[in-house]
Amino acid sequence: VEEAEKMMAGKNRHTRLVYIPNFLEHYPQRPELRQREKTVLAAGRLTGVKRFDLLIKQFARIHPQAPDWKLKILGEGEDTDSQRFVPGAEDYIILAGRKNGQEVEEEMCRASVFAMSSSSEGFPFVLLEAQSCALPILAYDVRVGPGFIVHQGEDGYLAAEGDEASYEKRLLEMMAKPELLREMGRRALLHGREFSREKVAEKWFSVIET
Repeated sequence: VEEAEKMMAGKNRHTRLVYIPNFLEHYPQRPELRQREKTVLAAGRLTGVKRFDLLIKQFARIHPQAPDWKLKILGEGEDTDSQRFVPGAEDYIILAGRKNGQEVEEEMCRASVFAMSSSSEGFPFVLLEAQSCALPILAYDVRVGPGFIVHQGEDGYLAAEGDEASYEKRLLEMMAKPELLREMGRRALLHGREFSREKVAEKWFSVIET
């Protein structure tokens, strides 16, 4: 909305801009906050814009500081062959392939952190799904997408685009603090409810009735 308002500045003073998101159809029943695997989860189509190759390299760099953690990536795509492991990383970086909706939900409810490395996004439903599973999020603050969903320092973190050092520092911080992850997961559940069918319907009714 802010970007559109800037584009319209000085040209259109009578149009009211309203942001109404899509809604999430399904919410898991009482996702567990405490019994979580030491897994950083990522999911999406294996294409260049998702930058899973960057995420793999970053996780490999910090792994010596958190050797009991794993990175698991769900998905398939045309760039599958280009998502190369660094030497010796096969034991802690897992390309799990395509999963159906139920399997993705189960993976999200077991993991401890959801990592997004995309260079561009639209409206990333996968982040809403992560929140619905009480999963804290770490993402790059690219122009569109994660900034609409992640509340900085509450249910996750946004790292400045291109700041790989900050991204890795935040990820290590999250992995080292289970209590922080539990609190962020609790807040993620609350924030994720803002994208329920009922909440989005309220936004539509408020526009129609005014």
